[in-house]
Amino acid sequence: MKRALERHRTLFSSSPRGGKKIERRQGLRWLVDAALPLALTFVVAAIAFAVDGLDANGRWVLFACAEATVLWSTTRIDAAYVALGAALLLVLVGAVPAETLHDSLASDVVWLMIGAFIVGGALRDTGVTTRLTRVLLARARTVAGAAFWLTTAIVPLAFIIPSTSARAAMLLPIYEDLASALRDRRGRRAFALLVPSVILISTVGSLVAAGSHLISEQLLEQATGETIGYLRWLAWGAPFAVVTSALTAAAVVFAFLPRSLRWRPLSLPAPEEGKIDGAGWTTIAVVAVMVVLWLTTSIHHLDVSIVTLLGAILLTVPKGGVITWSQGLKAVSWSLVLFVGAALVLGEALIDSGVGTFLLDKLLPRGPGVGAQAPILFGALLALSTVTAHLYMPSHAARAAAFVPPLLHLASSADLNPLAVVFFANLGLDYCLTFPISSKALLVYQQLDRETFDAADLMRLSALLMPLYALAMLAFYFAYWRWTGAAF
Repeated sequence: MKRALERHRTLFSSSPRGGKKIERRQGLRWLVDAALPLALTFVVAAIAFAVDGLDANGRWVLFACAEATVLWSTTRIDAAYVALGAALLLVLVGAVPAETLHDSLASDVVWLMIGAFIVGGALRDTGVTTRLTRVLLARARTVAGAAFWLTTAIVPLAFIIPSTSARAAMLLPIYEDLASALRDRRGRRAFALLVPSVILISTVGSLVAAGSHLISEQLLEQATGETIGYLRWLAWGAPFAVVTSALTAAAVVFAFLPRSLRWRPLSLPAPEEGKIDGAGWTTIAVVAVMVVLWLTTSIHHLDVSIVTLLGAILLTVPKGGVITWSQGLKAVSWSLVLFVGAALVLGEALIDSGVGTFLLDKLLPRGPGVGAQAPILFGALLALSTVTAHLYMPSHAARAAAFVPPLLHLASSADLNPLAVVFFANLGLDYCLTFPISSKALLVYQQLDRETFDAADLMRLSALLMPLYALAMLAFYFAYWRWTGAAF
């Protein structure tokens, strides 16, 4: 009977009438999906090419950047594809020299990302992160304790591994261990929610933890000649990452674990002795030296990207490395690398064409010293606008490409500290916990075969965390950052 039904479905779906119905539905679905972006494209074009105060190149830059934002926000087209298309459009119409596109793909940020992905691949393939995480989790005695020990293990990964999805994949074996030990649907759901949430929240702690940070750093250097740097970002961001990650763990534990489960004894398998082999120790040694060199760039003057590439080369030495060169290249997220290069073109075009200044003149009332005169108002507005940006622009790197150039113009014209503005904005842009589509790390755990969280669970967690996160930004600004060189 079952086979007959399947045969009937196959015959029906392959029949001319059935095929036409499916094609018609797909065509209608495509029209519905395309209606909003097409309508917004016409609106963007009408505004960009009719506005006064910009030359022809400026109008093209305004159209390309606004259209990229429309496509990032309203379609599922890959963000890198959209950014590269917008950059090529600007080259074709003469608004941006072709050399700008070439140079962006050869920038130190691009090379830093390539090297960091290769190093992250070595850490993953040698099992170092999995082993060290299991060592920490072995200390847990209760379910709630496991949540906080797991959080403690996740946060440091942001300082050396650039991809959130790579960190999520690395921790899957750890989650499987926990899920097997819990034997409770609610506990499995809570930990499936905890792992990607802490991965995303802890991203704020390190310059290399997200491509958006590197985009912001490059745009900052282009506009001002200054950079935040690995050490200063670590000093400002790491304490915030630790506190907000702890808040995230607490929110998951108290909102998603019933009291009877929180303090239930938990027995996890002890980590096997001797798990880290020679390749693992080599990887640990190379990464440790890299971090030391990152922290001491003012002494040896080696660029962070050069240090990272040296580490990548050492870990992939033929017949002596911990992974092969081809394995290292497979670990690189080439789509993100291309996105960063194209986003730098768009950011530089906004700056050089004067479009960023033009938009701020039209949209924002400004005056000298606005940040110093009303820091709480400025900080609150900046926190609100950046923390909520993920609701309409899912791509993390796209948010940085869209927000940072105008903010740099605002900092310049309003006599603000550009380093403080860019750093503070990046904290807000890093928040993206409301929808699963906002991050591959969330999708990895939402699509598990085991019991996991759904979209409603994530929205519930974000409803708790989003206001706490924004308040934490303001609290850290007034208690710490403004006294350590990050005052507006």
